Amino acid sequence: MTIASPCIRHCCLDENDVCLGCRRTLEEILAWHHMTDEQKMKIIKQLAERAPQGK
Repeated sequence: MTIASPCIRHCCLDENDVCLGCRRTLEEILAWHHMTDEQKMKIIKQLAERAPQGK
């Protein structure tokens, strides 16, 4: 199984180096292609928690 990137092509990093589009950290974005599917799924599950309230 291949886990697709959560990137929505709305890339802009905030002051904490978190993408305002997909909510991944810069470190996670750079490492994505080297991660296992298990690591990717863990991040994807965390993204909903990182989203601002009401969005």
